[in-house]
Amino acid sequence: MPSLVISYEDMLNAREWLLAKGISPRSAFGLEPVEPMVQTWTPTANLYFYDPDGNSLEFLCLLPEKKKVSKDVMHLSEWEQISSE
Repeated sequence: MPSLVISYEDMLNAREWLLAKGISPRSAFGLEPVEPMVQTWTPTANLYFYDPDGNSLEFLCLLPEKKKVSKDVMHLSEWEQISSE
């Protein structure tokens, strides 16, 4: 699956940007796409979607710090509420 690396600011607006283009974000790792998700082991913020041709793509944003968490994935808003290591 190709990844498109974007800035943190762009990630915050990525869902709305996709929806404005008529593209629906898709669920991944058991999380609904109500906002970007975080893969905590990396850590990266991610948003998954299919392009108009049906190709699976993701927006990816490297996050600046690791945090001590017990989950492998969570929504970005949840991640933002956790203190840094």
